[in-house]
Amino acid sequence: MKILKRGIKAVTGTDVIEASIIFIGLTISTIIDITDAGGTSKLYKTVKVNNRLQFSVVDFDPSIRYIMWSIFISVIFSSTAQYACIQTQAERYMCIKDTRSAKNQCVRLQTKIISRSFQMYPLFGIETSRRFSGYAGLFIACMLSATLNTFSSGANSMATVILEDISKQLTKKYSIELIIQMFGVFAASIFNIYFLGLFSSELKLK
Repeated sequence: MKILKRGIKAVTGTDVIEASIIFIGLTISTIIDITDAGGTSKLYKTVKVNNRLQFSVVDFDPSIRYIMWSIFISVIFSSTAQYACIQTQAERYMCIKDTRSAKNQCVRLQTKIISRSFQMYPLFGIETSRRFSGYAGLFIACMLSATLNTFSSGANSMATVILEDISKQLTKKYSIELIIQMFGVFAASIFNIYFLGLFSSELKLK
């Protein structure tokens, strides 16, 4: 039980660290982006001129992609599905004690520098990192933290489902001592192979 609690604390702790890195990286990236655009006032004018602000569109036409009603309704349902029904989010909620504890123009895409629109932000980070010392490492850490955060949550959820719904159902008739012994046999053999490979060049070649 102590190992389980420590594992839950480790998952929560790594999520906090990764979320902090993501927040810092995105904040600095946003500040640099606004500064390069000429400030908030110029950014607002540019977005308005290019018809990127459409708060007044209240049409119920389903063929229009971005309207106020579709955004509100889709956000409600998608957020509810993502944060209330997915196991990875449920596990994060269970690990916590309580509630206390813009792209301007698609020039890069048109000139074939990138092949997909979602590659715009990584390209911006790479180009911006040349002007600021240390920003490249922070940007990479931000991207990796976002990736590892999602991957680790999915891996933990998959391991939980396999253990509770499959493994325990198939091994009810076996004792825990027998299961540990079987695991030790396979784990020791695999460990010995890697251990020998560390100190023997012949084994590495073969």
